[in-house]
Amino acid sequence: MRFSPRTFLFLGVIGGLIVLAGFLLFPPHEILRLDGRDLLWNKTDLQTSHEVSLQSPVTILFGGDMQFDRYIRSVTGKRGGAFVFDGLRGEFQKANLVVANLEGPITDKPSVSETSVEGSHDNYVFTFPSETAALLKAENVGLVNIGNNHILNFKEDGVRQTKEYLEAAGVGYFGSPLSGDERIAFLEIEGVRFGFVNYNEFVWMGYEK
Repeated sequence: MRFSPRTFLFLGVIGGLIVLAGFLLFPPHEILRLDGRDLLWNKTDLQTSHEVSLQSPVTILFGGDMQFDRYIRSVTGKRGGAFVFDGLRGEFQKANLVVANLEGPITDKPSVSETSVEGSHDNYVFTFPSETAALLKAENVGLVNIGNNHILNFKEDGVRQTKEYLEAAGVGYFGSPLSGDERIAFLEIEGVRFGFVNYNEFVWMGYEK
């Protein structure tokens, strides 16, 4: 059977009206507003999961690499660890959560890069002071990525120490390269769930390329 273009147009209009009528009579979704955008939420999902509240804005501040070795370690040894956050503290404290990349392990080992020659192998081997985790917590850094190309500078023991120090200080982490570790972090802030995952182009299967 062949239809003329006018017939196709007529059928399309009728079909659209039927879909619109069904949507109005039996709405399967609810539309919420978030940051000026229309978001389509499945109504069933909303009813079966925890209630989503958009009354209070959630502020998540993302930072880059955090370095507490080399020259920074020398400076903080003289002026205190809080010194490096002096220009950021106000913004950090405003956020519900601060997330950043911990560019090395936190261990009880002495530094090898602090007094190293620039460009040498030791200059790229990091370990941060054991008090770093507590410092992060005090500065409102609540979640860190440890899935980077320096976290294994002190082997798997360095990663394990890092996790222990962070957990003791109450700082979350994600991206652990250790076998069996959960690499994704899920947090709930103001009733809204967030997931955090890392990507590291310099590492394959937990080891630097």
